[in-house]
Amino acid sequence: MELDFRQFHKSTTFIVGNDKHAGKTIFLKYALRNLRARSYRPAYMSIGVDGEGRDLLDGVAKPTIIVQPDDLVITSAQCLESSDAAYQILNVFPQGTVLGRMVLVNITRSGFVELTGPENNQQLSAILDYVQDETEADAVLVDGAVNRLSQVSSNHSSGFVMVMKVTASNLIQVAEQIRLLYLLNNLPSCSNHDTLPITGALTESRLEAIPADCKAINILDFTRVFLSYRQMQSLCDKYSVSIKNKFILRYFIVNLFDVAKAAFAKMLDGRISQHVVFNPFMEEAIC
Repeated sequence: MELDFRQFHKSTTFIVGNDKHAGKTIFLKYALRNLRARSYRPAYMSIGVDGEGRDLLDGVAKPTIIVQPDDLVITSAQCLESSDAAYQILNVFPQGTVLGRMVLVNITRSGFVELTGPENNQQLSAILDYVQDETEADAVLVDGAVNRLSQVSSNHSSGFVMVMKVTASNLIQVAEQIRLLYLLNNLPSCSNHDTLPITGALTESRLEAIPADCKAINILDFTRVFLSYRQMQSLCDKYSVSIKNKFILRYFIVNLFDVAKAAFAKMLDGRISQHVVFNPFMEEAIC
């Protein structure tokens, strides 16, 4: 299937990856190019550090971020000082990082910018609220940290894209993760007074503490679930399970490395395949 970038319009989308070098930042660049082509003005930021030439931990070459005129970019003051882009400062946030205060700028001349983000979900939430309420952004993108779905919960009206790196060694694991996320995404949001609220983490040990006479449970959001797909499916078979805060699953972006598309597709339910996009940016190197 093809990506429909109208889903990103007037909303915030987190880009989450299942592994290092899964293709998150490449997807960010791909999405920005498509949003601009539709005359959507993008605002974007990162959690962690993006745009640097090499990964700070393992030294692997990373994709660079080239910003374009009219882009709204959120990054640290120190990163802006080292940028060769021209920009207009729109707001300096009170939230600080080791690289200085977070700054919102309007790009006036294209160039390289290294993206850094806030230090916690509370800071992230405050910045996103400002961007959504006080700017003319048509689409907001957040390049999230690796395997940190909890960041999505910092903005309750957000959606997310899950970028999955699939290799022969993690084939089964990734298929299970996709099935679990799809199951959680399709839980109903309704609940009633007879429902047991699960406000903390939903773990295997927490399952054992559910009262014997319980018939329905309500999960705060899917980022609190720490169960396997089979455990979650068993829970849904036993109880009426609902979710309080829902986030919109836009797509699974599946980047295959030495794995045949047909072989992986067979591991997924047909309904799930409607949300899966395979290798959408094959013309670009996945770093």
